[in-house]
Amino acid sequence: GIAGAQNKGILEAIKNNCDFVLLMDQDSFPQIDMVSELIFSYEQLMELGIKIAAVGPKVVNSFTKIPYESRIRKKEKYIVVDRLSLVNALISSGTLIKVEVFETIGFFNEKLFIDGVDHEWCWRALSKGYNCILSHDAILEHNLGEGDRKLLGISISISSPFRIYYQYRNYIYLCRFNYVPLYWKFANFIKYLVKFFYYPAIISPRYLGRILKGIKDGLLM
Repeated sequence: GIAGAQNKGILEAIKNNCDFVLLMDQDSFPQIDMVSELIFSYEQLMELGIKIAAVGPKVVNSFTKIPYESRIRKKEKYIVVDRLSLVNALISSGTLIKVEVFETIGFFNEKLFIDGVDHEWCWRALSKGYNCILSHDAILEHNLGEGDRKLLGISISISSPFRIYYQYRNYIYLCRFNYVPLYWKFANFIKYLVKFFYYPAIISPRYLGRILKGIKDGLLM
């Protein structure tokens, strides 16, 4: 799972006295100056005395070149005019993290295996007084899921049956924690309720078994 692999890499970075780790997915394409922009942003934030968990890039769809935006629109809190934003969570790919913060926040939760690993770590960091920062000058091209399909004019990202199992299982598991935001629990309840019917009926009937197994295993975790 991704959590175990990332933890192994982080331990190697600690062993080699590295200052930072940069997390990257194999299907992500950073702009040439992404890392330098992340480091520059981190240095600015340090000068302002901001307690930082991680700094991440603006993520754009690798096919459409359109930035991914949360469907739950919240008023953005900017630092340094509009270059840096305080966010509740970052996706792991492209994220720059100072090695020393793992001593306080802890490592990635290996129980999750793959889905929600990045968000859970960010929410845990927020609960410990740290901040997650999005740098609008650092750009990463990435594609969530396996493409999108439209339902009543709304784009729904398509996940494989393998991934959908972990999404349902981990959603139920994460709902137990107080530091996981209520807006995320509610929004994903609606999303997974829609997908419960949409995936088996429109994409493939084999999704139903994976969803039901994910729900069952999530309750038993």
